[in-house]
Amino acid sequence: MKDLDDIVDAAATDLAEAMRRDLLAPDFAAVVAEAHARDPKRVPAAALVEVRELAPVAQLRRDANGKVPAREQAEFAALLAAARAEIDHDCAAVRAAGPPPVPVPKARQSRSRAWMWAAAAAAVAALAFGVRPLLTRGQGGPDTALQAPFQDQASPSRHEVAPTPAPTRVERARPGVGPTAPASEAEVPAELTPPVEDVPKSMPEKAGGKDVPEKGPARPRGESPAERLRRLDGEAEAKWEAGDLAAAEALYRQIVALAPGSRAADLAYGDLFSLARQRHGGDEEVALWRTYLQAFPRGRYADDARAGLCRRADEGERASCWRDYATDFPNGVHRHQAARVLEGEP
Repeated sequence: MKDLDDIVDAAATDLAEAMRRDLLAPDFAAVVAEAHARDPKRVPAAALVEVRELAPVAQLRRDANGKVPAREQAEFAALLAAARAEIDHDCAAVRAAGPPPVPVPKARQSRSRAWMWAAAAAAVAALAFGVRPLLTRGQGGPDTALQAPFQDQASPSRHEVAPTPAPTRVERARPGVGPTAPASEAEVPAELTPPVEDVPKSMPEKAGGKDVPEKGPARPRGESPAERLRRLDGEAEAKWEAGDLAAAEALYRQIVALAPGSRAADLAYGDLFSLARQRHGGDEEVALWRTYLQAFPRGRYADDARAGLCRRADEGERASCWRDYATDFPNGVHRHQAARVLEGEP
């Protein structure tokens, strides 16, 4: 795995350099403020106020000391672990299969060799019937006939045909495991009632975890639903950065309960997946996948959730699960893994 570590280190170095250059560039609000300072008539103060009221651009937050936040480290570590597991599984399958048999091409005889053997057979027949003078040269008498050596005339050609090279086996490219999309800033739902969507065909039956929202701080007086969503999301981000994972999980569950079926709830589930993996392990994450798919069968993370359930399914249900995934997500991120599993069916 040393080569993979070198690639990961190089990618991390390039990403850090790109982030450093991005932080040096001013954002749109700073550009408008500079333009207003230089020429207030062409860029009035109203334009500056309008720009500042826009939603800020989501950026990768960094600590003052340049370290990557713990939340981003955990998400990248989970992605790297899944990629390593996929590579190890493929390597083990190749080692178990053993080297492929090498076909041996049949030797081909050239036309010149066949013609020489025919000439040799004719010479033998001529000698057998007493036509010996035909093989002599010169005008000597019968007693001085020059006998041509039969071995020299009948020697076959030594031109061998080079065997065709054995076909090389071409390995099919395997995609890597698609990463869980990061949650962005919560948005205001158009309607707080969940949309009616189709439930996926089948999911392996497992015992699910409870998804009971916890009570948070009292709602400030005069706070709108949109403002409350933004406040809860900001508090959850701060708790996660501070290392209080339990409080962050409780706040994200409040967002899900406050606006079920909305885009804000969909994005909150993405953070809950990472928190469940860090705090509780795989079983809690599987239960959360099932809860999410009941609410968002075609949501932002439905592709990854369905594939994760198929990987954790029992041996007898795994093929059926991947078959349903391929039907519901024909262009899904994990369609190649589904095809490999289905090709190995008896």
